[in-house]
Amino acid sequence: MCGWRIGSRREAVCGSLTEKATGVYDIITANIVADVILVMLKDIRQFMNDDTLLILSGIISGRADDVVSALVENFEIVEINLKRLSLFLRFN
Repeated sequence: MCGWRIGSRREAVCGSLTEKATGVYDIITANIVADVILVMLKDIRQFMNDDTLLILSGIISGRADDVVSALVENFEIVEINLKRLSLFLRFN
């Protein structure tokens, strides 16, 4: 997972969600398998503000429906790119 804070001071943090990240981020990316994304979702909100863009990739096509189903209740899905197997989301 990587998180970026954008503003007068730009900052990027890459590593474990719970070990490296502190505060909230403007953009969060994760290029990992669906099982890890599904576990990560229970903790991700604390690192997001209302306008944070969450970009998820690395999801195999057979698991995309599982990830989307877990996301629809809490996130606005901005884009799903099945060719690249990426999801672009904002928190509802």
